[in-house]
Amino acid sequence: MPKKKKQHYVPIFYLKRFSDPSSLNDKDPFLWVFDKKDGNVFPRSPKNIGFEKYFYSFESDGQWDNDDLIGNELKIHDIKKRYLLSKFICFLYTRTPKAREHLRIIAENVLKEKFVEMVNSEGGLEKFLKKHGKTWTPEEFIKSFNGMKFTPGRYTFLEGMIESTKLVIPHFANRNWVSLIPKSKNMFFITSDHPVLPFNSEIKDENTVPGFAQKETDIYFPISPKLCLLATYKFAETTIEIEDNKVSWINQMFLFWAHRYIFSCSRKFNQLLKSKQ
Repeated sequence: MPKKKKQHYVPIFYLKRFSDPSSLNDKDPFLWVFDKKDGNVFPRSPKNIGFEKYFYSFESDGQWDNDDLIGNELKIHDIKKRYLLSKFICFLYTRTPKAREHLRIIAENVLKEKFVEMVNSEGGLEKFLKKHGKTWTPEEFIKSFNGMKFTPGRYTFLEGMIESTKLVIPHFANRNWVSLIPKSKNMFFITSDHPVLPFNSEIKDENTVPGFAQKETDIYFPISPKLCLLATYKFAETTIEIEDNKVSWINQMFLFWAHRYIFSCSRKFNQLLKSKQ
């Protein structure tokens, strides 16, 4: 069989839940896409957004090998099915372009730390440069060091994605699952190309990603425009109707953490992101 070039990091069946209601009877329903990069808003079929060519592929002997990672049947009536849904959601968190960038930064920092350890083990920067025949000044070396970039190969990304998912699944499944529903019929949840959002109010640095293992971390996952799953230790498992300002806050967080695209059932992004205090 020919191998797929177009590989979705946000599944089509998930994006379909955010289709514009007016298009549901069409042959090819669409949702609304907001591009953070250029500010454009446009309609797009779920099958034609949220993908990259060979996103889950790695090159081996000149050939593309592809793995299908996730099934589509998601039910949570028992513990096994709860873990199945947790697996699906956690893969959604780790398999996106933003997650790949996080992995790149982590790998880059680890390599830099190892390099610093090597320099120190050889007697410090001056001896290291002399030993390796470098004529850089310390300032030139630091500039070069800070400019070092490391991009993991596709196979490394796949391994990192799978291993990190194994670690976070229990931390998601063991939280209490709260169903959040907009109180107002005019408000909807949006989603993004990074559709699982961990949030920890104790972390003040907006660029720091909260850890799933931290008990203070809440995890948000919009299931549909009218339902958002909250995995938390702060509440018992229940259903909560939330005010417009809370819906807007959740939507704003997804806009902030999106890699590039926001997906919505409505073109009225301003209304969905506007808080009413």
